[in-house]
Amino acid sequence: MIFVFSSFLQPQDPTVFSPLARTAMKQALLLRYSFFPFLYTLFHHAHVKGHTVARPLMFEFPKDIETYGIDRQFLWGRSLLVTPVLEPRVDHVDGYFPEGLWYDYYTGDSVSSKGEKFHLSAPLDKINLHLRQGSVIPTQVFQFSWFCCVFLTFHGLEAPTL
Repeated sequence: MIFVFSSFLQPQDPTVFSPLARTAMKQALLLRYSFFPFLYTLFHHAHVKGHTVARPLMFEFPKDIETYGIDRQFLWGRSLLVTPVLEPRVDHVDGYFPEGLWYDYYTGDSVSSKGEKFHLSAPLDKINLHLRQGSVIPTQVFQFSWFCCVFLTFHGLEAPTL
């Protein structure tokens, strides 16, 4: 096993970041945990049917030629549009919305698009997520441990008393 140490690599441990950055990291992890049922479903479909979990927009919108060159957005499944910030020190991001009605994951505000770009606010503690009209995705509220969360959700067991 070879380990490469370099002076230009920045530490990645959350404790080296500011309190605001640590809060954003925690929110992102909790968001990811809340999507576990959705992700497990997507991975099951990938295993059984050969579908993709994360896919480029052109897979879902092949008739929309604007989607062919988009490499800064992606879909989870057919319904969750992810528009991440990929540049340092920016507070906005431009995202393309294929034709249809999309809903902000956090607020429920709708975005009606005819296949156009929108300027989205991108604070440090938010990942831009939009749900496609007519979609339903399973989520869960994060519990105090993954074990309890899985067994509470899928097996109906009661959480142990701490």
